[in-house]
Amino acid sequence: MLGTPTLGLEAKLFAAQTLRNKIILGVSELGEQGALSLRDSMVGHLRGARGGAQALITQLCLGLADLAVQVGAWTDPFGDMAGMFLSDAQSVSCLLEFLAVLPEEFLNERVVVDGAYYSQRSEALLGQRAGDVIKLLVQCLQQPDLHGDAHTRVLVCFTSWLRHGDITLLMVQDTPLVALAFAALAEDGDVFDTA
Repeated sequence: MLGTPTLGLEAKLFAAQTLRNKIILGVSELGEQGALSLRDSMVGHLRGARGGAQALITQLCLGLADLAVQVGAWTDPFGDMAGMFLSDAQSVSCLLEFLAVLPEEFLNERVVVDGAYYSQRSEALLGQRAGDVIKLLVQCLQQPDLHGDAHTRVLVCFTSWLRHGDITLLMVQDTPLVALAFAALAEDGDVFDTA
């Protein structure tokens, strides 16, 4: 349904939300290979949605984040998504949306995982990747072809990781992230509203 080009936005949103709910409630029924196949399908749909409606992109990213939280066989969500979505400005916005919702989905009470698994998965996906996320955010703010929407997404992503506690102000104090964020604020009023 998500891959049908003639289908309207409302139907695609419904399909993406339904898929996300099925991931939250029953991804374990698919087994590892089934879950990874679903991930690949969702990544394909996200590629097809880039540059389209933000609501659909967000729903697909939420579903992918829920998969990342629950599926241990997906060993490097950050690396995989960065490898696929750093090619152009529209793709980067999808990557930043995924990275913004990932920490939030670890706090989603509907996603039920064992406590020990939760701690290990949170450390692997967030704690060990925080430095890489900072580098990516700096890179995005330094790219001359990225502005406006991408800068807003950088700030949203940064805030999400700060709120979850995986990025701290001490971690960014010696990086150009804060200075670049302020420069983006000065350039674009929409970015200022986000901050």
